[in-house]
Amino acid sequence: ASGPWPIPSPTTHIAAPACEPMVALRVRALDGTVVATAKVHTDAKVAELVAHARTALGRRCCRLVSPGGRIMPVAARIGDMGLSDGDAVVAVACDAGTRAFGQQWGAAFTAVKGDGSVVTWGGRAGDGGDSSSVRDQLSAGVLQVAG
Repeated sequence: ASGPWPIPSPTTHIAAPACEPMVALRVRALDGTVVATAKVHTDAKVAELVAHARTALGRRCCRLVSPGGRIMPVAARIGDMGLSDGDAVVAVACDAGTRAFGQQWGAAFTAVKGDGSVVTWGGRAGDGGDSSSVRDQLSAGVLQVAG
């Protein structure tokens, strides 16, 4: 495998009561590389999957984005996120001081980095997903980002 990501380890099992159904999930980096796989009980919290993703990425900070483009709240149950067996979630690694923004049903996301610069991704160009034409304006003087 090429790239800076570790080779996915054997599938991790995230614990919950034995009677709870499980789903097999893949964790992908923003470039699409699978960095981890996990069999997760549907009653487990998203926070447990986030911890697994952080370890796989070798980062202290990480947010997960569902296949539908929603930022997954860490307190939510896996089963409440509408994930199916075989789905892939995207792990967005962040540096200390980085904050990620997105709307519950939105497909475009914004991250404010510790240095104040802004990164956007996802969505269609008309929905705010393509900010390449204003990239220079996003790297200085940002005071607040609203989602």
